[in-house]
Amino acid sequence: MNGLLDSDGDSLSSCQHRVKARLHSILQQDATFSQQDYERLAPTGSISLLKSMAAIGNPVEICDKVFALIENLTQQIQERLEDPKAADLQLYHSETLELMLQRWSKLERDFRLKSGRYDISKIPDIYDCVKYDVQHNAGLGLHGTDELLRLSKALADVVIPQEYGISREEKLEIAVGFCLPLLRKILLDLQRTHEDESVNKLHPLYSRGVLSPGRHVRTRLYFTSESHVHSLLSVFRYGGLLDESQDAQWQRALTYLSAISELNYMTQIVIMLYEDNTRDPSSEERFHVELHFSPGVKGGEEDGSAPTGYGFRPASSENEEMQTDQGSMEDLCRRGAPDEPDRAPQPAPQPPEPSGLPKKSPLIRNRKAGSMEVLSESSSSRPGSYRLFPSSRPPTEMKQSGLGFEGCSMVPTIYPLETLHNALSLRQVSDFLSSICQRHTDAHTQASAGTVTHPRALDPGPKGRGGGGWGELRGEGPAGF
Repeated sequence: MNGLLDSDGDSLSSCQHRVKARLHSILQQDATFSQQDYERLAPTGSISLLKSMAAIGNPVEICDKVFALIENLTQQIQERLEDPKAADLQLYHSETLELMLQRWSKLERDFRLKSGRYDISKIPDIYDCVKYDVQHNAGLGLHGTDELLRLSKALADVVIPQEYGISREEKLEIAVGFCLPLLRKILLDLQRTHEDESVNKLHPLYSRGVLSPGRHVRTRLYFTSESHVHSLLSVFRYGGLLDESQDAQWQRALTYLSAISELNYMTQIVIMLYEDNTRDPSSEERFHVELHFSPGVKGGEEDGSAPTGYGFRPASSENEEMQTDQGSMEDLCRRGAPDEPDRAPQPAPQPPEPSGLPKKSPLIRNRKAGSMEVLSESSSSRPGSYRLFPSSRPPTEMKQSGLGFEGCSMVPTIYPLETLHNALSLRQVSDFLSSICQRHTDAHTQASAGTVTHPRALDPGPKGRGGGGWGELRGEGPAGF
């Protein structure tokens, strides 16, 4: 394991090349997607993938339209350059028209090959470029950018997720190859973070009440690229963490993730570890783990099209209807502790849980033992928003929850966290991560032994879109960071 928690990538090269070759073959067919194409390209039945394939229809025709729009766009930029009035025009972050023309001209040259076929690997770059200009350089008034954004997004919503595997087995193999060091680090942090803290616990304000502004928790923040976030999600979705046929909450979570078409800037995967001090230290109910997720930044044009689930529902929030301990942090705050002049406002009480949601373990005196959050550093994009599941809270209350960022100066608007599962045991998650790491280690050992018998050159291949190393930020901070 290196300091960046990054993988060498050699072990996933052959699988990823096979996947990309098959993906390119399907998208080079000059015909409307057939039922066989749907089965070959979307065997997992992903909601967002099926929706994008239906919007594309004939992939070659869409690529023809995209190429024509790029040609028209470069022509418009060239005309602006020749206009004396645009001599001193500066774009977003002081980019010049010359640089803008260069990046679009390069995409025009690289996208369509001399053979007339299209380089599908350039679609994510086209989508990123047009999205950037629509968001930041709209003042130029370039024609056709909205249509180019719509068509390139439909193609990118197929190409990007499927580059990380088409079948469940391929997705898992590629995912573990990318983020095995990270999985090992998360497992190690889960095993260590519930050890005794060094914070003075003599005062009840620091010993009880996880929602207290003075309550400290161990925190790990990992900042990474889109490729690693895709991989970590694939591990949870396809690694066998839970049996969706036996767990209704996990089934809803997988349906929600299936409808997410894009992982944007500030995509978050949050792992929270809680401890119930009332349970026996040797009991599995002593610790429980929660998984939460946000697809990141909101867009401006289609805010009504990104799916949302049941909202942020930590197990601790569902116990407010139960009788709380008289000595808890929350009660002390309500009474007005003399040594706590700056008290945080209390959250509004949650409405009753809708029927069909499973009851979670009652954790009256929960303390958050630790939290790990994975955040994406990929380029900003525009997901829209539609409600996949009915919300149990009114929209105004969801805005007041503080789980998202709305319209702050210089801060992008981010979707609030959605709870994927809030009733996992620590042993359950630890055993799952251990088994994933062990299976990959065994497979890699067998592959290495085969390489000794039949030596061959290893091609590490491309790291994938947004490839990059991991950075980790450690610390202890108050709950609600």
